[in-house]
Amino acid sequence: MPQPRFGAAVRDFRTAKDLNLTWLAREAGVAPSHLSNLERGERRPRPRSLLSITAACRRAGASADEMARLYELGVGDLVEPPAESRTEVEA
Repeated sequence: MPQPRFGAAVRDFRTAKDLNLTWLAREAGVAPSHLSNLERGERRPRPRSLLSITAACRRAGASADEMARLYELGVGDLVEPPAESRTEVEA
């Protein structure tokens, strides 16, 4: 599996805007340790954290292009739900 890229993009955005990790985590409603793990590529985002972190970046001044890039990278890095929680579509 390729190295996650969403967290690195969030870190690049955050440092470019001179934002504190704790502040961005609080804005996103996630634990600072969770955001730190995402930024270091040690965790992959779940849909809820992807949306909340990108929304926090928007409130922090991310442009439409930056938002699109963060979202695209985040979707590519999403954690897949466990097999037992997936619903099968009947043909």
